[in-house]
Amino acid sequence: MFKKVMSIVKTDLLYSKILVLMFFLMFGLGYGFLFGLPDRFKQVSESSYSSSLQGIAFLLGGMFSSMFPFGFLLTDKQFKVGEMVLTSGIKPFEYIFSKWINGVFLGIVTAYTYLIVYTLLTLPLYAQYGNISVWLYVLLIPIIFASLGVTLGIIFTKVNLLRKILLIIFLFVLPILSFVLLFIISNTGIFLKFLIPILLVYSLLCFFLSVRNVEIKDFVA
Repeated sequence: MFKKVMSIVKTDLLYSKILVLMFFLMFGLGYGFLFGLPDRFKQVSESSYSSSLQGIAFLLGGMFSSMFPFGFLLTDKQFKVGEMVLTSGIKPFEYIFSKWINGVFLGIVTAYTYLIVYTLLTLPLYAQYGNISVWLYVLLIPIIFASLGVTLGIIFTKVNLLRKILLIIFLFVLPILSFVLLFIISNTGIFLKFLIPILLVYSLLCFFLSVRNVEIKDFVA
């Protein structure tokens, strides 16, 4: 199973290597320097530094980890790639799991690149305001949103328009509102300790429930 899954992962990454490299350079490195250089030469408040440090890292990790598996699933169906892959002996779960790995990998690489660049550029501020727990949270965010991205991709291949709208609201609006609350309340540390585990369980539950009854016909355009 592992070899089959990794072969699809490699194929996807090679197929979209220019796009992946562009987003990596533009958002991972680019945003790191864009936010890090100005903050290096000025005194930044703790709340402002926390927003730039973890807020942007969360945004990048969540955005790419959900966008890529969702896009891969829809593109594969449109160009009948999914149909060819699944009829070659690969099981639907193996195929979908490869998209999940892609999303997690891309989200982690982009978010950690930003986090490392920004931290190196603002070491005095990180020593003053930084929290080591952000490095763990940035690891978990791509897992959460890759699971939601895959779930959304499966939804778009299987259900009608009305159910798509309702499920999108259920899958994405609630987590996004949770992160909006993160920037409204003052004690983000306590909030994150409860929010991240809840969203992790929620997203993985959505992921496993969505792949339970997936069939090859779902990916036939």
